[in-house]
Amino acid sequence: MFPDRSLRYILLVVLLPVVPCSAKDPKDRKGLTGQKLINSFDGDRKGLAGDIALLGGAYTTHWDENKGNPPKQFKDLERYFDTDEPARLKKNVRENIVFVWNVKYGVKPPDKIILVYERRADKDGNRLAVIGDGKLHFIGDAEFRAALKATKE
Repeated sequence: MFPDRSLRYILLVVLLPVVPCSAKDPKDRKGLTGQKLINSFDGDRKGLAGDIALLGGAYTTHWDENKGNPPKQFKDLERYFDTDEPARLKKNVRENIVFVWNVKYGVKPPDKIILVYERRADKDGNRLAVIGDGKLHFIGDAEFRAALKATKE
């Protein structure tokens, strides 16, 4: 009887460190970007994260294909993305996503500019944003406000 029970405890002790965390705690999301960040959410927020990442990618592709000239409106981005959920994307663009139009490429450091972001911060003051490196990030309120101000200057 004892060997069987102790074997269970040994397996538990060995396997616990291998199990990845789910990153549901906002602090756990801070270092995540891209698809790993998207996958750390559930439900509507996961869809919103995916849409912001998609549109941020379209923004940077527009830069690349237009010699650094920024998009000026949503129509400028439409040819650079495709979605399986157009109704959700349309709703998110209308209600939950903000663009910073006319951001010049290469004028400011990429990590100091915001291209596309979540309209409302979560209860902890964090929000999703695609910054100049083209990746989706989860950033706190102070960092967000400083980057948004720098982007618009």
